[in-house]
Amino acid sequence: MASTSFRPLPPRQAELDNLRREVKDVVQYFSGKQRFEYVGVIGKTGTQGGAVVFNEFDRKGHFRRKIVAKCYWGDPDDPEKGPEAKEAWEYEGRVLEMLRGFPHIVNLLSQGRLRFMRTYGLLLEYSGYGTLESFLNRVIERDIQMPERVLWSMFYCLVQACITMKWPIHTTTGIPPENTPSTDIDHNDIHSGNVLLHGLDYSSSEHSHGPWLKLIDFGHATVRGEYKGPSSKSRSSNQSKGKGKMDVSPASTDSDPDYTNFNNDEMDIDELEPVSEDEEDEEEEEEEGEVVTTVIEEWTDEYSGGSYPSNNIYHCALLIIGFALKNPSLSGIPREVVVETPDGDELTIKTEAPEELEYAPYTSDLRDLLSRCTAEEQDDYPTLHEVYYECQRVVYSHDEGDYKDLPEGMHLRETDEYIEALLKSIVLDAEIKEDPPSGGRRTTAPAEMWEKGRRTKFPRIRRNARTSKSAGAPVI
Repeated sequence: MASTSFRPLPPRQAELDNLRREVKDVVQYFSGKQRFEYVGVIGKTGTQGGAVVFNEFDRKGHFRRKIVAKCYWGDPDDPEKGPEAKEAWEYEGRVLEMLRGFPHIVNLLSQGRLRFMRTYGLLLEYSGYGTLESFLNRVIERDIQMPERVLWSMFYCLVQACITMKWPIHTTTGIPPENTPSTDIDHNDIHSGNVLLHGLDYSSSEHSHGPWLKLIDFGHATVRGEYKGPSSKSRSSNQSKGKGKMDVSPASTDSDPDYTNFNNDEMDIDELEPVSEDEEDEEEEEEEGEVVTTVIEEWTDEYSGGSYPSNNIYHCALLIIGFALKNPSLSGIPREVVVETPDGDELTIKTEAPEELEYAPYTSDLRDLLSRCTAEEQDDYPTLHEVYYECQRVVYSHDEGDYKDLPEGMHLRETDEYIEALLKSIVLDAEIKEDPPSGGRRTTAPAEMWEKGRRTKFPRIRRNARTSKSAGAPVI
């Protein structure tokens, strides 16, 4: 017989004393629920709000999962901060509703925007392996030269996030055909602190040779196109008006434990307050299938649409360059370089990738693609289709034998055994630290490239057909 008396321990008063009022609202709200237990504040405090983690238990008292309650700074009754908090809450909630259920975007668990006592908030999925920033800090602390296969895998995750933001209504898996009408969500705040590690998946080449990445924090996003969103009728069929019931995105599946439906019987959260009645009344007046324009900020620059990426891919490429150079603080001055496309065509472009990238011990395939994704001119960008298919080809069809010509013994780091041990050490078994490491950070090319004041530029190495496998691996 299911027990109804289980109640997790409430947070100690000492834990609450130093918290902001909004965080206390969230903690105290969930402390009154039978199946939630306060874990702590997660991540760094942002300009718009913070995030609180809770353990969720089932009716029998068994641990189910962790969830994140994001709260927004500002009392609704404050004439200055209240409207700002409400705007940020509405804004990010609508963008996340557009992106709900996609594998490389943090998943919105609540159906609509919520209220925790006096505080505006959202319920989000939890990713327990820290941020890309803390991951890079561990790489720098241990002076690890990341295997190229890991970088390709990570870039493939980020590219898929870019595809989701460009075509949120045309994408389930893969990429839609070229020239598909696009919505184009610009994140505008892509940095290593806004990318979460969601663990590893050894059943997938994509997430077994690199961590599963998810993009978070859409508070500064802009939407350049129109979004034909679900009508209020389709939403209300799964949500009782004003009762705070929640459902999962249609893009998710009931069989997936990460996307189990929120409902009153399971969650005991019938007091959650969705969007205001006035907002719901306005939404019900919309006709089924009506195009809902969700542009927050007018886009005035010339925009060509199509398959060309927005600034999302630029910043994602910079993240990968940061790992390649073990340097989180990159600033490249536009310079002219010669790059080669996957088809073998040579192009002369101006790139904002740091010059040190040319000396990094990786194939020119990767270095050239990253240089093109950080080009100064949009016309020099590769299309998202080109980037996607190149990343997919490498991730799913190449192994350590394709990197046998890498310099400095780097090919030994491309073996399955080395990559598995490395990721276990710095992802699965790592002590998560969100604060930056003490001491200096590397801001130049690796020391072995600076000998007697002279840098040695690595030759242009492209992957050849596999002819042999590498044996052994360096010690992590």
